[in-house]
Amino acid sequence: MLYTASWSSRLETASADSSATAHRDSTYRLTAHGQQVGHTRQDARRLLFITACQRERRLLALLTVVLMASSAEAQPVRVVDGRPLCPTCTVVVGIGPRLGDREGSGALVAEPSSIARDRSGRFYVTQFGNTGMPLVFDSTGHFLQPLGRHGQGPGEFQSPRYLGVSASDTVFVADPVAGRLSVFDPDFRYSRSASDRGLALAYPLVVLAGGSVVAGADVPARNRIGYPLHLYDTTLDFVRSFGADTPVFRPDRRMHSRRRLARASGGGVWASRVNEYSIERFDANGARTLRLIRQAPWFAPHDAPALNVDTEPKPLIMAISEDEQGRLWVLLVVKDERWRTALGTTLPGRLGGGQSAMPVVVDEDRYYDTIVEVIDVAQGRLVVSQRLPQAILFMPSPEVVGTRREDQTGAFYIQTWSLLIRGE
Repeated sequence: MLYTASWSSRLETASADSSATAHRDSTYRLTAHGQQVGHTRQDARRLLFITACQRERRLLALLTVVLMASSAEAQPVRVVDGRPLCPTCTVVVGIGPRLGDREGSGALVAEPSSIARDRSGRFYVTQFGNTGMPLVFDSTGHFLQPLGRHGQGPGEFQSPRYLGVSASDTVFVADPVAGRLSVFDPDFRYSRSASDRGLALAYPLVVLAGGSVVAGADVPARNRIGYPLHLYDTTLDFVRSFGADTPVFRPDRRMHSRRRLARASGGGVWASRVNEYSIERFDANGARTLRLIRQAPWFAPHDAPALNVDTEPKPLIMAISEDEQGRLWVLLVVKDERWRTALGTTLPGRLGGGQSAMPVVVDEDRYYDTIVEVIDVAQGRLVVSQRLPQAILFMPSPEVVGTRREDQTGAFYIQTWSLLIRGE
C-alpha cells in the first residue's frame, strides 16, 4: 500500500486508490483504498515519514539496478573460440624426475595430495593421511628434507593436506586436523601460523602477487557458507568470501563448490569450476573481472558427487595455470575407452559408508585420459588442444605436470612430465 501526505490544501494523489491531504486549518483527512485511516496532525507527520521511506526505497532499488548493470558490464563473459590459433601445433610431453624415494625419509607413506614448485625449481609434496609430512625435493627429484614434523606445536603438523608457494618462495601449508595454516620462509624455517577454518580447510590455496591468500574451502560459518573462495590479507586476517553470485552449499554435491586456483597477472586469481568448463578471473579484492566459457563437445556440465566412483567417468578440470605470456593452461581428464577395466571394489572404510562393497579406481591411466588446452585470454581463443594417454592430475606450473604412481614395491610417488608447445 502506497501513501502520500501534503501540507497544502491541494490533494496529491500517489495512486488511483491511495491519497492524503492536509488543510491550512490543520484538519487532515488521510485515505487509502477508499478508507479513512487518520485525521490528526500526528497522522499526517507519520504519513509524511512513510512517504519519505517509500521514496528512499524506490531510489535505492533503482540505484541497485544501475549498480548491477554496471557490475555486469565490468564482468564480461567471453565464450572461447574453439578454433585453434595454431592448428599445426602440438603439446610435446617429456619425462621428468620422480618425486618420492622407495624408502627412507624421502618416501611417500600415502598417496600425494598436492604438489607445488618454487622459482628455483624445487618441488613440495603433501600426502593424504595423518603420518606423512610435507617433503621437499630439488629440481632433479633429489630429496632435500621434510618440512616441519609431526606434533601439535609451532611448525608441527597433524595432517598437512595442501600447500601453496608465494612468488617469493614462502611456503603455506594447510592442516585441517590441527586447524591452522603454517608458514615457512624460503629456507624452510617456521615463520608463523593462523588458526582460521577457511585456511585450515583450504583445498586448494594460492598466494597472490601482493602477498594476500585465497583459499578454496567449504567453511561452515554464517557469513561464509556457500561461497567457494575466501580472501585473507598479508597478515592472514580474513577479509571476505566471494566467488558465488548466490551462495549455495550442497553437502552431497561438493564438486559444485570446489575450485581450481592459479595466480593471475595483475595481482588477481584465476578460479575454475571442476564439473563445468567455466573459468573466472578475480582481482586482488575478490571482484570478478572476467568469465571464460569453453563449449567443448566432450565436456558437458554435470552433477558429479563428491565421493565414490561414477558409473561412467565424467570430465573434470584438474588444474589451471597462467604462463609468462598471459595464456591460460587448462589440465582436464576425460574417460579412457578402457575405463571399465580400471575399476575394482573395496569396502568404504574411512569414507564413512556402510559395509557394501563400492567401486574404486585401481588404475588411473586406464580410467582417464588427459586433455591439455592453452587459451589466449586476450583474444578469447584456443591456442592448442592435445589429448594424452596418461591421467595427469597435478600442474605445479605451466611447463611441468605430474601423475600419481605406485611402483611394484607399493611405494607411492609422483612422476613429473614437461610440457612444450611445438610448432609455434
